[in-house]
Amino acid sequence: MDYTEFKISFKSKEPINDVIKSELNEIGFESFVDYESGYSAFIPSNLFSKIITLKSIENYKSIIDHTEIIDHPYQNWNKKWESSFNPIEISDNCIIRSSFHEKSNVQFDIVINPEMSFGTGHHETTQLMAKSLLSHELNGKSLLDMGTGTGVLAILAEFMGANSVDAIELDSKVYENSIYNGKLNNCSKINFIKGSGVSIKKNKYDYILVNINRNSILEEFKFYASAMEKNSIIILSGFYKSDMSSIQEKGRGYGLKYLNSESLNEWTTLTMKKI
Repeated sequence: MDYTEFKISFKSKEPINDVIKSELNEIGFESFVDYESGYSAFIPSNLFSKIITLKSIENYKSIIDHTEIIDHPYQNWNKKWESSFNPIEISDNCIIRSSFHEKSNVQFDIVINPEMSFGTGHHETTQLMAKSLLSHELNGKSLLDMGTGTGVLAILAEFMGANSVDAIELDSKVYENSIYNGKLNNCSKINFIKGSGVSIKKNKYDYILVNINRNSILEEFKFYASAMEKNSIIILSGFYKSDMSSIQEKGRGYGLKYLNSESLNEWTTLTMKKI
């Protein structure tokens, strides 16, 4: 998949600068990389619209120094990740690294060769999801990972003792990368599936992980809810703190109870339970 980078530099560092991330996330930008004077937002090129993007930041022109649009063909995107992918310490017992990094001695040493896929551990939502997952007891449990990306959360779930894991990914090349990473980590209990919410069918799970974006979560929540039984737990992310109330309300409509939430740079993880 080709990606488009929308690079924004600001005149000064202000809290409102991150509000624009939320605006860009609303129109399909799925990951962000910060740098000294601003950040870059990334979106699949087939979803990118210059007109819509520039319109979304129209009200913030006074604080923006300049913008730049950069195309990243599939091969270039891979090289960009490889050159900037440093090991990420999720906790004292969990590290996400690539195969060209030295092996760590922690309990959960996860190897990810990301190519263009989402989920290296650098993004706030992946870190939040992984940390949240580590607080649960997965031994012998069944788990669904929606929008698996690199497969990092599904791999962590197996490492933590999950008995069976379904990992669903819509994009063909990302799906192939998730399978590759599963093999790289010698996983045997993950069933990688190319599809979307409809691919869940009538399956039921103890745990459901959803790390996509607000609009997709709201649209597909009916599929997640149908896969939950009493006491099933769902952990959601890919949205900002300001969006949590609408997602929480959606969950309540399906009989889910709020358990906890955590935020990092306004990105938020929400955990709910079927009652």
